Amino acid sequence: MADVNVKKSIKGQLAIVIPPTGDKGVVRDYAGGLGFEPLSTYVLPPLDMLQLAAVASQEWQVQVHDFSWHKGEQWVAVTQVLNDSPTIALIQASLPSISYDLDFARQLRGRGIRTLVRLLHFPLGFLKQINSQKDDEWLVGECETTLLDILKGEDKPGLIKNNQDNGERPPFVENLDVLPFPARELVFNIPYEYPKLGRCTTLQASRGCPHSCGYYCPYPLVQGKRWRKRSLESLILELKHILNNGIAQKIFFRDPVFTLDIKRTEDLCKEVLRQNIQFKWWCETRADLLPESTVKIMAEAGCEGINIGVETGDEALRLNRLKSNVDNQCIQQTCSYLHQYGIDAVLLMMIGWPGENRLSLLKTAELIVKCNPRSVGLVFPTAYFGTSFREDIEAQGLLSADEFPTDGFYPQIQSSTMTFAEMIEGKSLVESVINAVCSKEKHLNTTQSLQNLKSWVNQGNK
Repeated sequence: MADVNVKKSIKGQLAIVIPPTGDKGVVRDYAGGLGFEPLSTYVLPPLDMLQLAAVASQEWQVQVHDFSWHKGEQWVAVTQVLNDSPTIALIQASLPSISYDLDFARQLRGRGIRTLVRLLHFPLGFLKQINSQKDDEWLVGECETTLLDILKGEDKPGLIKNNQDNGERPPFVENLDVLPFPARELVFNIPYEYPKLGRCTTLQASRGCPHSCGYYCPYPLVQGKRWRKRSLESLILELKHILNNGIAQKIFFRDPVFTLDIKRTEDLCKEVLRQNIQFKWWCETRADLLPESTVKIMAEAGCEGINIGVETGDEALRLNRLKSNVDNQCIQQTCSYLHQYGIDAVLLMMIGWPGENRLSLLKTAELIVKCNPRSVGLVFPTAYFGTSFREDIEAQGLLSADEFPTDGFYPQIQSSTMTFAEMIEGKSLVESVINAVCSKEKHLNTTQSLQNLKSWVNQGNK
């Protein structure tokens, strides 16, 4: 970790702003930092912005304004930022709230404040998609190494302005250990939480994902396909920093694939146990990267739950197009290990993939019943700019080229095997099965919910 306590001469005031999102409940840290709009109203720490705050604090007086809970008029939040007389404002933007975020940034810029809009992934041609104005300045990519120069007014990779994008991006940070810890002390009293874990903070132990799910997943767009890991020494230091300074006692790891290196995961858990570092934590990974030995030591080290990307219960579709090497037997075996060692399993699934039909939805529900997870995240697929998935469905005429990614709660991708109405109805029926499986309410009947879904499938076959 770089020493951020030794400051150079202060250049000025930097306001880092997470703007209000109107009536949208955006969790900006989801989808690789591109944001996602859930039904819940919880907020995770703005990890990327806190990382930038730590870098900027070497030369700037930094203040963070998080308006995630703000439900009033936008101008009220703008006024609060202006009251601190910032030299520069850095505004976090997310795809579901991009119009709100841009409007907020432009209001500050109209008051004479240099304003940079932060969007982690910025594909070529995106300026036109979002109707960017000439005076808009964008901060994109892993720009920790160029941020200080950009704040000084220099043109460096990571800065897009004058409505011109030559495609140059900052290189990915190779040695993640050189980055300062995110400046969590700037948001010390804000009640960030992950509902399944409770009040917590977030931490990233690695960046990047090399797996085939990059076909549709936003994480490789943002973090690249090559996996980059932090050293165990760096992670232990950050864990102690969080716990010993009263920042949080629970941690939600935000790695795309936390157990990608199984030995490293087990070594981290062993070190946590050896040093008697006590905390509760949650992570996300793949079912084929959770052997029993790893699950066992993760539980001993305080792991309370794991989110597992399954995508669909249609095994052939998953293996051929979405997530190779993860068959149903693997998923069921992994869930069995998690149950055995007291770790909650959460399945992340989608409905409405091209080629899915009513029977696919029944297979999804049946897999959920067999796995008996704590909960299931069920949404419609989102076509992110820059993914091969989006390029394919645009080429097939299943999606308008200028259509923005949805929030996942409404179908976006046309299919020859199901109408949008069928997708919505089928999702509702699968959700009834999920509620019966995951709810503690005794009156909910899994068998009846499955039968209702089977009847709907049979109707479609007539």
